[in-house]
Formats: sequence, C-alpha cells, structure tokens
Amino acid sequence: MNKTKSAVNIYENLIKANTKSEILYDRLIRIYFDKKDLTNLSKIYERKLENIEFNNEIAISLYDLNLKARNTNKAEKILREIILHNSDDPRYKALLAELYVSTHESDKAEILYKELLIEYPENSNVRLSYSYYCKYTDKTEEYYKNVMWLMGSDLILITKINLLISGQYPNFPKEKYLKLLKELYKYHPNEITVNTLFAEYYIDDDNKEEALNYIRKAMELSNSNFNLLLILFELSYDEGKFEDLYKDSEKYLYIFPNRPKVFLYNGIAAYETKKYDKAISVLETGMDLVIEDNELLVQFYYYLAESFQKVENNNKSDQCFEKILVLDSCFYTAIISYSIHLSKRKVNIEKAELLAKRCIENDKNNPVYYYAYSLSLFKGKKYSESLKVSEKYVNKTSKNTKYLELHGDILFSAGKKKEALEYWNLSKNNGSKGEHLFYKINNVDKLKLSEL
Repeated sequence: MNKTKSAVNIYENLIKANTKSEILYDRLIRIYFDKKDLTNLSKIYERKLENIEFNNEIAISLYDLNLKARNTNKAEKILREIILHNSDDPRYKALLAELYVSTHESDKAEILYKELLIEYPENSNVRLSYSYYCKYTDKTEEYYKNVMWLMGSDLILITKINLLISGQYPNFPKEKYLKLLKELYKYHPNEITVNTLFAEYYIDDDNKEEALNYIRKAMELSNSNFNLLLILFELSYDEGKFEDLYKDSEKYLYIFPNRPKVFLYNGIAAYETKKYDKAISVLETGMDLVIEDNELLVQFYYYLAESFQKVENNNKSDQCFEKILVLDSCFYTAIISYSIHLSKRKVNIEKAELLAKRCIENDKNNPVYYYAYSLSLFKGKKYSESLKVSEKYVNKTSKNTKYLELHGDILFSAGKKKEALEYWNLSKNNGSKGEHLFYKINNVDKLKLSEL
C-alpha cells in the first residue's frame, strides 16, 4: 500500500513538472486501474484529455468510466465532445442515442435516430444501433425490417446471429425467423453455424429430412466436428435412411477410428441394410473401444444379438442377450426381442414368458409386450391363456400383420377355424406375404395344430 502511494506521489510530481508527458499519465492510469479506483482513474483521464491534444481513445475510456460510475450527465458531455471531433463518423451519434435509451429518454433517441437514418441509411452500425432501440421500444415490425436488412450487411456473422437468437431461442416468430434465416443464408451459405441453425429450425419443425440436408452441408464444411456427425447419424437413423447412414459411417470410421459410436452406427446401418456379417465384424471391433459406459455397451450387444439371429448363430445371439440382462435389466427393447426369439425357436419357453411378463409390468399399454407374452404362452401350449392375452391387443381393426396372424393361430388352437381364417386373411390383406400364412389359408380344413 505504501509503495503504491509513493509511486502515485512520484508520478503526480513528475506530471506537474511535465504536463504534456503522455507516458506519465499512462503510468498513473495503470496504478488506478489495478486498484479499481474509478474516481481517481476518471480524474487522471480528464487531466490527460485537458493537457494533451484531443484523443478519441482517451475520451472513449473516460466516457466508459463515467457510465460505470452512473454519471450519465458527464458521460453525455464527453460524448458530445467526441462527436464534435468526429463529425463524419455516425457511430458516436448512435452511441449518444443509446445513452438516451439507457436513461429512458426515448424521445431524444428517436430524434437522433431519424437524423442518422436520413444521413446514413446504408450504415450497418447505425442500423444495428437502431435495431436495438426498436427492440427496446417494442417497435416489432420495424425491428424485423432492420434485422432483415442487416442480414445482408457487412456486419460480422456472430453479430448477425445474435440478432436472430438469444441463447438457443429465436428472437422472432417462426415464420419471420425462417425468412431471416434464408436471408442470412444468401450471404453466408458456406458457414457451419448458419447451416446448423437451419438444421435446428427444421428439427424443431419436425422436418428431419430437410434438417439432414443442412447438417450434411455443415459436415462437408467441417468433417472433424464430431458432435455434428452424431446429429447427422441420428437424423439418418430416425428417417430410416440406412443406406446413407452406412455410406457416411463407413467414411467417418477412418476419420474417427477411436470413436465407438461411429462403429455402432456403422453396425446398425449394416444390420438394417442386411449386411449381417459386416455388422457383426464392425460391432465386435467397436465394442472393444467402449470404456466404462454400460449404456453404450448394451447397444452394441443388442445389435450383435439381432445380427447373430439373422445368420442363425443362436448360441452367440443368446449370449449377447444374456449379457444385456446383466448390464441393464431395464433395456426393454432387448428384453422383449429376446423373449420373442426364444418363443419362435421354442427354446426356454418359460424364460420367454417371464421376460414378456416383466416388460408388461413396466408398461401395461404396449401391444408388443402382449404379442410377445401371448406368443410365449402359445408356443408353451397354454392355448386358453394365450387367447385371453391376445384378445387384449388384437381385433379386426388391427393393422399389424404379425399380431393378426398369431391371433389366427391362437384361435385355430382353440378350435375356432372360421375365426382363425378370418384373421389370417386380415393379415394377408394388410400386406403379409408369408408363404406359411398362405399355406394355412389354403389348407385350413386339413391343417394340423402341429403345422402352425
């Protein structure tokens, strides 16, 4: 403290001897700045401004200091002095208008903005300042018009984006926001952020197909952005574009060779496009990259289990399903799938029944769970029980061909051939093309229960 006081005294005495020495003022300014002494900092700035030729930088600093100290009258006086020395620069008049807005003198601000817009109609800084004024005074339509103009101006991109959104929320109604985005895109089509904003808009609008176009463009502009890549994968998955997902994930396996999620999506895409051996290979490779993430690991096991089913390696499929049961006892998508596979193979029917019942206990309104449960009961030759369950989720208005066919099988097992034929035909009419279904329909009178 004493050292600082001594230094101040030394510089003060030196300034008295040499009032034009800019460096001495700057040394004192640094001391007061470090001490956060706004009062003395403002005073030394004023002395510097008085004794040295007018300097914009000093004047602006002094203006800012007085604003921080809420000395708006003095701030206005300084700003008017700056305007006198910079009569050809509209920024400072706009700054004065903003000062009036902050002091709730909107009428003065309005007059200044009218003058500025007449004199500088194409100045982006003036229009930007005026836009903020319009927003503050609830001139909604005027605000929108000015922001639209600014989208094509020379403002830096981040400033334009900040006009459009606050945080993650648009500053405009949906229809106007889209028009502004399109205007921004005209001038910045190759900016990642602009393409991402478009994608976000269409995701919120539940138009994922359109969102995909912009995310894909964003990835072309920056193929190292992993977060964008995951959005691209998720959108492709949600839209069922598995051929595209397969091609994209194949490409990015080489760019992100240590990211297990790229392997997972590649495995999913391979599975969905019936490349089952490829799916198994890539999923087994990617699984080794997973570190302490059971939620991700069970996804690998699930698609491995389904892929092994497709190549009729039931033993490995069951092993994967069993690992899922250990890692995540609430992964009901996998649990119900395991139950259905066991029932169809007539293997461990009791377990299939228990797994389906566990899923129903979690969600009593899911028809898939009742289908799996009735299938396990049917395959376990509990025909009357399976009929009671099946009747809970299937009727003549149902469209699911699997449900309809199974219900027909169950009715046949109960000796109701006429009703069974009706449901088999419903399954056929709703699009089922299974050869076994046609066989049952054509041979209903001589069909044996063992043939179902």
